[in-house]
Amino acid sequence: MADVDNEITGACMNNNELTPFKVVDLKRYLANRKLNVSGLKCELIERIKGAYRLSITDKRVLEERDREERERRATERFILPCGEGLPPPSTLKAWKSTIDLFPAVEEKDIYNYIVLKRDSKRQLKARTYYVDGHVQKVEVHLISEECSHCYVQASVLPSFPTADKRKSPEYQPWILLSKVTGCIHSAFCNCPAGEGECCNHIGALLYGLEDLTRKKNPCSNIQTLCLEQLQHAVCTTET
Repeated sequence: MADVDNEITGACMNNNELTPFKVVDLKRYLANRKLNVSGLKCELIERIKGAYRLSITDKRVLEERDREERERRATERFILPCGEGLPPPSTLKAWKSTIDLFPAVEEKDIYNYIVLKRDSKRQLKARTYYVDGHVQKVEVHLISEECSHCYVQASVLPSFPTADKRKSPEYQPWILLSKVTGCIHSAFCNCPAGEGECCNHIGALLYGLEDLTRKKNPCSNIQTLCLEQLQHAVCTTET
């Protein structure tokens, strides 16, 4: 079957006739690309030629690429930019909930990660998850004194929890970020969208850290407010 598929692709590449191929093979070629398989043979041929011109790839090839990408990323999540490999959070013991141990995370860090790095627009909905109290039991693990990064994990309630936790279990997102800058390196969640590293549960945990940072540094908030008021006053005076 794969050989026939390749032969059809080769015929398209060399601009050869597709009429010698059986209808069943032409339909299988289209089905493998999630295209319509109805119609006369001449219609199937024209559809195949169009698919080739548009470079529509065999879904099996795409699935294999996706699998390879998931495996590659599953390894890269735990490798820091300096090349240091870290243990997965599931293997670590003695997590802490001491407030002073959590790294500082600001809203710009969340925007840089979710919007710029992960190319998502989930930040506003994720904030709602946090505000509505979905984030529970936030913990940090410093990995080691020498390590520049740390893990933060939490339990996040699902959007619509039920009495039967087997039907709506709590999700367990984690984040790997710099202890000093708050820059997010990677993340993961066991929800269906967690492979993308920017689901609402990960975003909600990030906003929890951002809220904790503001509460730990109230003076910085006051300084920021005063600076904004000063800038406003200058602009008003100039106008």
